[in-house]
Amino acid sequence: MRPLLDPHFTLFAYDRRGRGDSGDTAPYAPEREIEDLAAVIEAAGAPAFVFAHSGGAILALRAAMSGVAMRRLAVNDPPFIMPRVHRGERPRGGALHFPSRASRPSAARAQPIEASPAWPRMIALALALAHTAPYDSEIAVDSALPAASLAKLTFPTLVLNGTASFAWVAETARAPFQALPNAQAVHLEGQPHSPAPDALAPALLLIDATRALPAQGRTIVTVDADFHAPLALSNATSPSTIRVPIEGLRGDELAALVQRVVTLCEADLRAGAMVTVDETTARVRGLHLVR
Repeated sequence: MRPLLDPHFTLFAYDRRGRGDSGDTAPYAPEREIEDLAAVIEAAGAPAFVFAHSGGAILALRAAMSGVAMRRLAVNDPPFIMPRVHRGERPRGGALHFPSRASRPSAARAQPIEASPAWPRMIALALALAHTAPYDSEIAVDSALPAASLAKLTFPTLVLNGTASFAWVAETARAPFQALPNAQAVHLEGQPHSPAPDALAPALLLIDATRALPAQGRTIVTVDADFHAPLALSNATSPSTIRVPIEGLRGDELAALVQRVVTLCEADLRAGAMVTVDETTARVRGLHLVR
Protein backbone atom coordinates (compact mmCIF):
# COMPACT_ATOMS: atom_id res chain seq x y z
CA MET A 1 0.00 0.00 0.00
CA ARG A 2 2.77 2.45 0.89
CA PRO A 3 4.26 2.70 -2.64
CA LEU A 4 0.80 3.52 -4.00
CA LEU A 5 0.08 6.27 -1.46
CA ASP A 6 3.54 7.78 -0.87
CA PRO A 7 3.27 10.16 -3.85
CA HIS A 8 0.10 11.66 -2.40
CA PHE A 9 0.44 11.60 1.40
CA THR A 10 2.94 11.67 4.23
CA LEU A 11 2.22 8.28 5.74
CA PHE A 12 2.29 7.12 9.35
CA ALA A 13 1.38 3.51 10.20
CA TYR A 14 1.44 2.06 13.68
CA ASP A 15 0.85 -1.31 15.35
CA ARG A 16 -2.17 -1.20 17.60
CA ARG A 17 -1.44 -2.13 21.18
CA GLY A 18 -0.60 -5.78 21.68
CA ARG A 19 0.23 -6.20 17.98
CA GLY A 20 3.50 -6.22 16.07
CA ASP A 21 6.17 -4.26 17.91
CA SER A 22 3.76 -2.36 20.14
CA GLY A 23 3.54 -3.16 23.81
CA ASP A 24 0.44 -3.76 25.88
CA THR A 25 -0.69 -2.59 29.29
CA ALA A 26 -3.41 -4.30 31.28
CA PRO A 27 -6.25 -3.84 31.84
CA TYR A 28 -7.43 -3.29 28.28
CA ALA A 29 -10.03 -0.63 27.45
CA PRO A 30 -11.03 0.86 24.06
CA GLU A 31 -10.32 4.29 25.53
CA ARG A 32 -6.61 3.39 25.71
CA GLU A 33 -6.60 2.68 21.98
CA ILE A 34 -8.28 6.02 21.30
CA GLU A 35 -5.49 7.65 23.31
CA ASP A 36 -2.92 5.74 21.23
CA LEU A 37 -4.39 7.05 17.97
CA ALA A 38 -4.56 10.58 19.39
CA ALA A 39 -0.87 10.36 20.33
CA VAL A 40 0.12 9.23 16.83
CA ILE A 41 -1.86 12.08 15.25
CA GLU A 42 -0.35 14.61 17.63
CA ALA A 43 3.16 13.39 16.77
CA ALA A 44 2.41 13.38 13.03
CA GLY A 45 0.77 16.78 13.06
CA ALA A 46 -2.95 17.27 13.63
CA PRO A 47 -5.42 17.21 12.05
CA ALA A 48 -4.90 14.00 10.10
CA PHE A 49 -6.45 12.00 7.29
CA VAL A 50 -7.09 8.65 8.99
CA PHE A 51 -7.74 5.32 7.30
CA ALA A 52 -8.92 2.33 9.33
CA HIS A 53 -10.21 -1.16 8.57
CA SER A 54 -12.80 -3.44 10.21
CA GLY A 55 -12.63 -3.20 14.00
CA GLY A 56 -10.10 -0.41 13.58
CA ALA A 57 -12.73 1.47 11.57
CA ILE A 58 -15.06 1.46 14.57
CA LEU A 59 -12.14 2.56 16.74
CA ALA A 60 -11.35 5.47 14.40
CA LEU A 61 -14.98 6.60 14.34
CA ARG A 62 -15.12 6.42 18.12
CA ALA A 63 -11.91 8.46 18.29
CA ALA A 64 -13.40 11.08 15.97
CA MET A 65 -16.54 11.27 18.11
CA SER A 66 -14.37 11.79 21.19
CA GLY A 67 -12.69 14.79 19.60
CA VAL A 68 -9.45 13.34 18.18
CA ALA A 69 -8.30 15.83 15.52
CA MET A 70 -9.09 14.60 11.99
CA ARG A 71 -9.56 16.48 8.74
CA ARG A 72 -10.72 13.43 6.78
CA LEU A 73 -11.52 9.83 7.61
CA ALA A 74 -11.84 6.67 5.51
CA VAL A 75 -13.26 3.48 7.02
CA ASN A 76 -13.51 0.07 5.39
CA ASP A 77 -16.14 -2.49 6.48
CA PRO A 78 -16.87 -1.15 9.99
CA PRO A 79 -18.69 -4.08 11.70
CA PHE A 80 -21.07 -2.12 13.91
CA ILE A 81 -23.54 -4.17 15.92
CA MET A 82 -26.86 -3.45 14.26
CA PRO A 83 -30.07 -4.49 16.06
CA ARG A 84 -31.32 -6.84 13.33
CA VAL A 85 -27.84 -8.19 12.65
CA HIS A 86 -27.06 -8.62 16.35
CA ARG A 87 -30.05 -10.94 16.72
CA GLY A 88 -28.39 -13.33 14.31
CA GLU A 89 -30.51 -12.39 11.28
CA ARG A 90 -27.67 -11.62 8.89
CA PRO A 91 -28.61 -12.28 5.27
CA ARG A 92 -25.95 -14.96 4.99
CA GLY A 93 -22.83 -16.08 6.81
CA GLY A 94 -22.08 -16.12 10.50
CA ALA A 95 -20.57 -13.61 12.89
CA LEU A 96 -16.82 -13.19 13.06
CA HIS A 97 -17.10 -12.68 16.81
CA PHE A 98 -18.50 -15.59 18.80
CA PRO A 99 -18.90 -14.52 22.45
CA SER A 100 -20.35 -17.87 23.46
CA ARG A 101 -20.78 -21.38 22.10
CA ALA A 102 -24.52 -20.88 21.89
CA SER A 103 -24.13 -17.89 19.57
CA ARG A 104 -21.95 -19.70 17.02
CA PRO A 105 -23.57 -20.24 13.61
CA SER A 106 -24.35 -23.66 12.27
CA ALA A 107 -21.94 -25.30 9.82
CA ALA A 108 -24.33 -24.42 7.00
CA ARG A 109 -24.35 -20.74 7.96
CA ALA A 110 -20.55 -20.68 8.29
CA GLN A 111 -19.96 -22.00 4.78
CA PRO A 112 -20.24 -18.59 3.03
CA ILE A 113 -17.44 -17.27 5.24
CA GLU A 114 -15.18 -20.24 4.56
CA ALA A 115 -15.84 -19.93 0.83
CA SER A 116 -14.75 -16.30 0.80
CA PRO A 117 -11.48 -15.51 -1.06
CA ALA A 118 -10.37 -13.75 2.12
CA TRP A 119 -10.74 -16.85 4.31
CA PRO A 120 -7.10 -18.14 4.13
CA ARG A 121 -5.77 -14.67 4.85
CA MET A 122 -8.22 -14.28 7.72
CA ILE A 123 -7.06 -17.57 9.25
CA ALA A 124 -3.40 -16.55 9.08
CA LEU A 125 -4.20 -13.15 10.52
CA ALA A 126 -6.35 -14.66 13.27
CA LEU A 127 -3.50 -16.92 14.37
CA ALA A 128 -1.09 -13.98 14.52
CA LEU A 129 -3.52 -11.74 16.40
CA ALA A 130 -5.36 -14.31 18.52
CA HIS A 131 -4.17 -12.79 21.79
CA THR A 132 -5.74 -9.42 20.83
CA ALA A 133 -9.05 -10.85 19.56
CA PRO A 134 -10.85 -9.89 22.79
CA TYR A 135 -9.86 -6.28 22.12
CA ASP A 136 -11.72 -6.07 18.81
CA SER A 137 -14.57 -8.03 20.35
CA GLU A 138 -14.88 -5.42 23.09
CA ILE A 139 -14.76 -2.58 20.58
CA ALA A 140 -17.49 -4.17 18.43
CA VAL A 141 -19.78 -5.40 21.20
CA ASP A 142 -19.74 -1.98 22.82
CA SER A 143 -20.45 -0.15 19.58
CA ALA A 144 -24.12 -0.16 18.63
CA LEU A 145 -24.38 2.53 15.99
CA PRO A 146 -24.19 5.98 17.69
CA ALA A 147 -26.10 7.78 14.95
CA ALA A 148 -26.58 11.02 16.90
CA SER A 149 -22.85 11.34 17.60
CA LEU A 150 -21.89 10.41 14.04
CA ALA A 151 -24.20 13.15 12.77
CA LYS A 152 -21.92 15.71 14.45
CA LEU A 153 -18.87 14.69 12.39
CA THR A 154 -18.87 17.22 9.57
CA PHE A 155 -15.46 16.56 7.99
CA PRO A 156 -15.36 14.45 4.79
CA THR A 157 -15.66 10.72 5.45
CA LEU A 158 -15.28 7.85 3.01
CA VAL A 159 -17.18 4.62 3.79
CA LEU A 160 -15.73 1.70 1.83
CA ASN A 161 -17.13 -1.77 1.31
CA GLY A 162 -16.00 -4.63 -0.92
CA THR A 163 -18.75 -6.13 -3.06
CA ALA A 164 -17.33 -9.60 -2.31
CA SER A 165 -17.21 -8.95 1.44
CA PHE A 166 -19.73 -10.53 3.78
CA ALA A 167 -23.32 -9.44 3.19
CA TRP A 168 -23.88 -8.52 6.82
CA VAL A 169 -20.81 -6.23 6.78
CA ALA A 170 -22.25 -4.43 3.77
CA GLU A 171 -25.33 -3.77 5.87
CA THR A 172 -23.34 -2.46 8.81
CA ALA A 173 -21.24 -0.23 6.51
CA ARG A 174 -24.38 1.32 5.04
CA ALA A 175 -25.60 2.52 8.45
CA PRO A 176 -22.72 4.90 9.31
CA PHE A 177 -22.81 6.28 5.76
CA GLN A 178 -26.45 7.21 6.31
CA ALA A 179 -25.67 8.78 9.71
CA LEU A 180 -22.63 10.83 8.67
CA PRO A 181 -23.55 14.23 7.19
CA ASN A 182 -20.57 14.55 4.85
CA ALA A 183 -19.99 10.98 3.73
CA GLN A 184 -19.24 9.28 0.45
CA ALA A 185 -19.82 5.57 -0.13
CA VAL A 186 -17.53 3.59 -2.42
CA HIS A 187 -18.13 -0.04 -3.32
CA LEU A 188 -14.89 -1.85 -4.19
CA GLU A 189 -15.95 -4.12 -7.03
CA GLY A 190 -15.02 -7.76 -6.47
CA GLN A 191 -13.03 -7.05 -3.31
CA PRO A 192 -13.37 -9.14 -0.13
CA HIS A 193 -13.33 -7.93 3.47
CA SER A 194 -9.58 -7.22 3.18
CA PRO A 195 -9.26 -5.45 -0.19
CA ALA A 196 -6.19 -5.58 -2.39
CA PRO A 197 -3.89 -2.54 -2.12
CA ASP A 198 -4.24 -1.69 -5.82
CA ALA A 199 -8.03 -1.49 -5.37
CA LEU A 200 -7.98 0.28 -2.02
CA ALA A 201 -5.34 2.95 -2.62
CA PRO A 202 -7.11 4.68 -5.56
CA ALA A 203 -10.35 4.65 -3.60
CA LEU A 204 -8.66 6.59 -0.81
CA LEU A 205 -7.81 9.27 -3.35
CA LEU A 206 -11.51 9.72 -4.18
CA ILE A 207 -12.00 11.70 -0.99
CA ASP A 208 -9.74 14.35 -2.53
CA ALA A 209 -11.36 14.00 -5.95
CA THR A 210 -14.71 15.01 -4.46
CA ARG A 211 -13.43 17.58 -1.96
CA ALA A 212 -15.19 20.38 -3.88
CA LEU A 213 -18.62 19.03 -2.99
CA PRO A 214 -20.57 20.82 -0.22
CA ALA A 215 -20.07 19.87 3.41
CA GLN A 216 -23.66 18.73 3.80
CA GLY A 217 -23.76 16.80 0.51
CA ARG A 218 -23.18 13.16 -0.21
CA THR A 219 -21.88 11.44 -3.29
CA ILE A 220 -21.91 7.69 -3.91
CA VAL A 221 -19.55 6.15 -6.46
CA THR A 222 -20.89 2.78 -7.58
CA VAL A 223 -20.89 0.23 -10.40
CA ASP A 224 -24.28 -1.15 -9.39
CA ALA A 225 -26.66 -0.97 -12.37
CA ASP A 226 -29.69 -1.27 -10.10
CA PHE A 227 -28.74 1.54 -7.73
CA HIS A 228 -30.34 4.46 -9.58
CA ALA A 229 -33.85 3.04 -9.91
CA PRO A 230 -34.77 2.88 -6.18
CA LEU A 231 -33.11 6.25 -5.63
CA ALA A 232 -35.26 7.83 -8.34
CA LEU A 233 -38.44 6.17 -7.10
CA SER A 234 -37.78 7.32 -3.53
CA ASN A 235 -38.43 10.94 -4.54
CA ALA A 236 -35.15 11.83 -2.82
CA THR A 237 -32.96 14.85 -3.56
CA SER A 238 -29.81 13.19 -2.19
CA PRO A 239 -27.38 11.52 -2.20
CA SER A 240 -25.91 12.31 -5.58
CA THR A 241 -24.46 9.29 -7.35
CA ILE A 242 -21.76 8.64 -9.93
CA ARG A 243 -22.27 5.27 -11.60
CA VAL A 244 -19.35 3.85 -13.59
CA PRO A 245 -20.50 0.65 -15.35
CA ILE A 246 -17.19 0.26 -17.18
CA GLU A 247 -15.48 -3.11 -16.80
CA GLY A 248 -11.74 -3.54 -16.51
CA LEU A 249 -10.83 -0.11 -15.15
CA ARG A 250 -7.73 0.01 -13.00
CA GLY A 251 -8.01 1.80 -9.70
CA ASP A 252 -5.98 4.81 -10.88
CA GLU A 253 -8.14 5.06 -14.01
CA LEU A 254 -11.30 5.05 -11.89
CA ALA A 255 -9.95 7.76 -9.59
CA ALA A 256 -8.98 9.94 -12.56
CA LEU A 257 -12.38 9.40 -14.20
CA VAL A 258 -14.27 10.37 -11.05
CA GLN A 259 -12.09 13.48 -10.73
CA ARG A 260 -13.08 14.54 -14.25
CA VAL A 261 -16.77 13.86 -13.60
CA VAL A 262 -16.72 15.93 -10.41
CA THR A 263 -15.03 18.81 -12.24
CA LEU A 264 -17.52 18.73 -15.12
CA CYS A 265 -20.67 18.04 -13.10
CA GLU A 266 -19.99 19.82 -9.82
CA ALA A 267 -23.06 22.07 -10.03
CA ASP A 268 -25.35 19.13 -10.77
CA LEU A 269 -23.87 17.03 -7.96
CA ARG A 270 -24.33 19.91 -5.54
CA ALA A 271 -27.99 20.20 -6.52
CA GLY A 272 -28.59 16.43 -6.44
CA ALA A 273 -28.01 14.32 -9.52
CA MET A 274 -27.49 10.83 -10.89
CA VAL A 275 -24.51 10.72 -13.24
CA THR A 276 -23.85 7.67 -15.42
CA VAL A 277 -20.48 7.51 -17.12
CA ASP A 278 -19.43 5.42 -20.12
CA GLU A 279 -16.32 5.49 -22.27
CA THR A 280 -17.29 8.70 -24.08
CA THR A 281 -20.10 10.50 -22.24
CA ALA A 282 -21.55 11.41 -18.87
CA ARG A 283 -25.35 11.38 -18.64
CA VAL A 284 -26.81 13.60 -15.92
CA ARG A 285 -30.32 13.38 -14.48
CA GLY A 286 -31.48 15.58 -11.61
CA LEU A 287 -32.88 13.92 -8.54
CA HIS A 288 -36.44 14.34 -7.27
CA LEU A 289 -37.64 12.73 -10.51
CA VAL A 290 -40.98 11.48 -9.19
CA ARG A 291 -43.54 14.26 -8.93
